[in-house]
Amino acid sequence: MKRRGLYLALLVTVAGMLAITATAQAENAWWILGKALSEKKEVSVSMKAGEELKLVITSKGTEFRCNNLELKDGLLLKEGESSGTISISSCTTYLNEALSTACKPVEPIAAIVKGSVAIHSEKFYDLLVPAEGSTFTTLKFSEPCPLPSEVPVTGSLVLECLESSCTQEATSHLVQEAPEASFPSDGLKYMGQTAKLLGKVTVKLGDNWSAYLTPGGPWMVNGSNVVSDLAVTVVSKEDKEIELLTKFTGIEVGIACHEVKTTKALLEAAGRAQVIVELTSCNTFIGGTLSKSCKPFEPIVMGATLETFIYKGKLYVRALGTSGVFTTLEFAPPCTLAEEIVIRGTIWLEDGEGAIESEQSTHLVQEAKNVAEAVGGMKFGTEPLLIDGSLLIEEVKVGTSAALKFSVLAG
Repeated sequence: MKRRGLYLALLVTVAGMLAITATAQAENAWWILGKALSEKKEVSVSMKAGEELKLVITSKGTEFRCNNLELKDGLLLKEGESSGTISISSCTTYLNEALSTACKPVEPIAAIVKGSVAIHSEKFYDLLVPAEGSTFTTLKFSEPCPLPSEVPVTGSLVLECLESSCTQEATSHLVQEAPEASFPSDGLKYMGQTAKLLGKVTVKLGDNWSAYLTPGGPWMVNGSNVVSDLAVTVVSKEDKEIELLTKFTGIEVGIACHEVKTTKALLEAAGRAQVIVELTSCNTFIGGTLSKSCKPFEPIVMGATLETFIYKGKLYVRALGTSGVFTTLEFAPPCTLAEEIVIRGTIWLEDGEGAIESEQSTHLVQEAKNVAEAVGGMKFGTEPLLIDGSLLIEEVKVGTSAALKFSVLAG
């Protein structure tokens, strides 16, 4: 039983790299610096200072506590797969809540594991399984420990990603074991007994990384796929007042802008684009009341890279700012907001009429709030930021051409 505990901790170490449920695993992938991983990438795992992993087998009154984790030859692979050898040490054993120095497991405990990534019920999870066979590892004990000298650990381990849910790019992600109720058919077993893992592990990569969504297809303009850079002129108008909704020191803040102008739109191959948008005629509302002193400096210039993605079977457009920053809002005293507030994160856009794949001359654009809430959206400083309202794209032109029909393909 003890043996099982150590291995479970080991598995947790690898948690951030490995992933879950066979459902839809082929639809997702690892992403590095905004691009799908096409080969392989090394990954490391560590425990937070002061943290320890606890493997608890309640029915046996057994608990293992470990303080040192290491992942050797850890790799993120294409199509959301991963592999590595987990090693764990600095462990102690408690039997019926009493420290048992006789049952300290043989160290290091090593296990060769593999995994695959998926998003399930709008959250990121990992499924860890042995690279071969059904045994993760074998815990070993020496006499006079009353536990068996060798105990195989079997089953599977589902891990969930905390904080940014692993779908937002960051250099590290924090993981822990997923609730048993969410995956009743999974879990580690020691001689038929359930072992629960308590504790968190940090997965680091060096570069920003995430477990992300399926890329969409190319842009289509006037019946042809965009396969190289194509500069277009975009004419749009406000369909419903555009308002940025957030909070500042717990108070609701809304910034409503009546004029939206696209000053740059460069469509690229593979469903990418570079855009610059200017917002003007803006007013700020604090606690639902117009604040003339907090009118932001204009124009509010927002630059972004657009990419098409499929999430839960539906096509969306993702917008990322330069180095993760869209713009910096500026306010002057005596405004009660900060003088500068950075807008960062991700904007998820959808066709408000569900016609993103239909080639037509106009499209209604709005924020896909369901995706933003599930995989991460915009931030107003450190607070979540939503975009209320919608924009009607009335015309897309190339040079002096007439208005052209356009759309996005699913793939």
